[in-house]
Amino acid sequence: MFVRLFENTWDALLSANGFIRHCYMQFKEMVGKALTACMKFDRIFARIDGRRNMYVLYIIFSWLDSPSMLMYAMLVHSSITAIVYAVRAFQHMSAAGKAEGIKGCF
Repeated sequence: MFVRLFENTWDALLSANGFIRHCYMQFKEMVGKALTACMKFDRIFARIDGRRNMYVLYIIFSWLDSPSMLMYAMLVHSSITAIVYAVRAFQHMSAAGKAEGIKGCF
């Protein structure tokens, strides 16, 4: 059933990008500053990640070599980005909660 939900690579890519945006916006709403502006690692990762610019590079290189691998490369990239953003948002929000004296749910 889960495999059928993401049979289409494009759907999975859009879902991963939507999750990235959700993590980013919820963090900004809760903490009051951008996730990519919290620490040096976050700023460096955001500079390297640059999702939209990276996708343009994927498209350009796929014309030269293998267009069939384009979507898979973009999916892997967006999935790794989603995992990093989710983990970093969790880490920063946990640290902020501990600083405020709030016990976490985990």
